[in-house]
Amino acid sequence: MKNVCIVLLMLIAPLFAEESAVDVVEAYFKTQKNKEAEKAVELIHPDAIENYKKVLLKVPAAQQGYMLQSFGFKDLEEFKKTSAKEVFIRTLKNVLAQLGPDIEFKTLGVTLKEDTAYVVYETSMKLNGMDYYKLSPLSLQKHEGKWRILLTKNVEDEAPKQVEAPKVEANSPEQLVMSSFSAMQKGDVAACVKLFHQKDLGDFYNNMVTELKSISAEGQNRFISTFLKTIKSMKDLESASPELFMEEIFTRVVAQFQQQYQGGSLQFLGRIEGKDGKVYILYNILGQTAMFASRVEVDTLRSDNGKWYLALDEEILFAFKMSINSFK
Repeated sequence: MKNVCIVLLMLIAPLFAEESAVDVVEAYFKTQKNKEAEKAVELIHPDAIENYKKVLLKVPAAQQGYMLQSFGFKDLEEFKKTSAKEVFIRTLKNVLAQLGPDIEFKTLGVTLKEDTAYVVYETSMKLNGMDYYKLSPLSLQKHEGKWRILLTKNVEDEAPKQVEAPKVEANSPEQLVMSSFSAMQKGDVAACVKLFHQKDLGDFYNNMVTELKSISAEGQNRFISTFLKTIKSMKDLESASPELFMEEIFTRVVAQFQQQYQGGSLQFLGRIEGKDGKVYILYNILGQTAMFASRVEVDTLRSDNGKWYLALDEEILFAFKMSINSFK
């Protein structure tokens, strides 16, 4: 009888097991691959869905016509009368219709910060004939005891924040992220580039040179004049160092960051240990303007001989390959 009871308990235990944040995210990805918007909405936090409609209502008037047409509404009044849940379903159906059959989602880990879970995942698919990868975080909070996905906050209702600089251990991944954040705020592009591994910089440089050689001389010159400053030609580029090339490429990125987050602050949310010595650091960038009040980011780092480096991910490589192809 004792053994029978144990077996029965083992059989029914999964029925009472709490669904983890990762379980919910993976179920959400399954609904996306199957284009099941009605099922997907059940995995979204109700507060997030209500807030989503409020955010859409604040879209500038000049853009409202396109938004309403895209989501199948005849006018703004119909949109206002439609429930937030139905608005989200229509929006998601529009997005899912554009997803190709080869899209894949892979969860890489989860970390908890107070009442919020952060799941890091990778999206991969073919886009314009090229392999596309993107690393992203998803935030979840519990609703009636179940983890549910958050979408966005109404940042206009949230006052800009400033927090004290977090205390981090010396020679830690978090310290490197802090150094990167500080360098970008100061506009110190050279300092930013030094945080990447030499091999990654070399690989990125070689990939870009190879891609540029695949397009016309006219396209090469237009790309160089658009993105580079001291490098004036393919000859200059082929004799330049990977560090110089990256500095010139990164100048625009840093300038945009400064515009959005000058005077902002950083709040660490957690660390996820990945494979092949990689570490994912999740953090919140708290800005000084309502438009950029808060943004959750994830950085990939790897260690070499006891020293941490920022990893140059596939997303950056893809973005510049796309840029080069646009100059063909």
